[in-house]
Order: sequence, then C-alpha cells, then structure tokens
Amino acid sequence: MNDIGRFFASVIEWALVPMILLVFWVYSFFVLPGKAEAKTGQKKDGQTAQKSARAGRWAGLVLFVLFVLWRSGYADGFQTTTPVSTLGSWFMPLVLAGAVVGFFFSWGIAKLKDTWAFPLLVLMLVGLLSIAPYGYGLILSQRGWMVLPVLGLTLGRGLRRAFWPTIASKKSASKEAESKEAGSTEAGSKEAGSKEPESKEAGSEKQGVQEEPAKEEPASGDSAQEKPATP
Repeated sequence: MNDIGRFFASVIEWALVPMILLVFWVYSFFVLPGKAEAKTGQKKDGQTAQKSARAGRWAGLVLFVLFVLWRSGYADGFQTTTPVSTLGSWFMPLVLAGAVVGFFFSWGIAKLKDTWAFPLLVLMLVGLLSIAPYGYGLILSQRGWMVLPVLGLTLGRGLRRAFWPTIASKKSASKEAESKEAGSTEAGSKEAGSKEPESKEAGSEKQGVQEEPAKEEPASGDSAQEKPATP
C-alpha cells in the first residue's frame, strides 16, 4: 500500500502539477494577450491594447531571466523529494487561497481587459508562471509551497466551470451585440451620407428635365404666329 501511495504521489508531483503549470503558462503567454480590449470599442484601439499586452508578456520573460541570474549564486539542483508534509497548518489555507484565485480568475480578466492594468497583469502572470517551473524543479524549499496553490487554482477553475459556466459567455455575447449595433449604426450613417449626394443629383436632373419644356414653349409659339403670315 505504501508503494501505491508513493506512486500516486509521484504522478501528482511530476506529471500532474508540471502539466498544469505548462497549461497556465501557454494560456498566459499565447491566449491572454489576445483578450485585451479598448473601452471605445473601436477595432484600431483594440489592436493597440493587444499590442500592449503582447509587450507585457515579453517583459514577463525578461523578469524570468532576471530571476534566473539572481539565483545563479545559489546551489539550486534537482531533487526528487517534495516536502508537502512539512507545511503543517498551512496545508488547507494554501489550497483555499489557490481555489479562490482560480474561481475569480475569469471575472478579474473581464474587469481588467479594457484597462491600463491588463498589460501589467499579463507581465506578472507570464513572469510568475515562468519562474514557477524553475522553482518547482530546482528549489526544494519552494516546491512544497507551490504544489498546493497550483492544485487549488485548478480546483477553483473547475468549480467555476461546473457551477457558473454561462457567466463569461453571457458577457461576451452582450459585448458582441453592442459592437454589432455600433457597427450597424456607423454603416447606416455612411449609407445615409452617400445617399444625400445621390438625392441632390436626382433633384438637379429633375429640375433640368422640367426646365427643358419651358424653353421649347416660346419656339412653338413663334412658329404658330408665323404660320398665318404665309399667303
């Protein structure tokens, strides 16, 4: 039984937790910057906000490089043990803290993605999630403190998806409807502006058509007066 327990613990420590860290890193580096938006709703402003978020992710990688250079003077090395049992009373608080962060993660992104703080959030997440695998694999004193929050974060994300799966979809649908309405109003205003010159041209053509018979009437009258004068 002890061997089975150690086997499952090894699977969790060296397969599940690194996989979760990799998934969160890929999300923060590749997916999260694309969620940046502009308050104006304009496409150009949204592209500028996404460029700022992409710059934030590269700054997060620079933060990771600085951390590695700072740790170069320490004797960091790979060890297979995970001192989770030494955390004692911190076990459940770390799990609960990670669960709370994971539960409200999407809500925080929705609130910050159109603000100036969103690139800073991308910077911090990319930096921390880049440092996390280094600390988990090479710094023994930090490994136990990282396993429980990561698992709690995954638990919080799963609970939110299970019990409140439609919150983000409703918000995105309402924003898409607003953007479509804004686009339709802009298109309508452009069409109205293009129709105005056409109506003016049509009115001028009608006036020209009405003026042409008025010019021909005197000529017909002159011919009528000249006919009796013939013998």
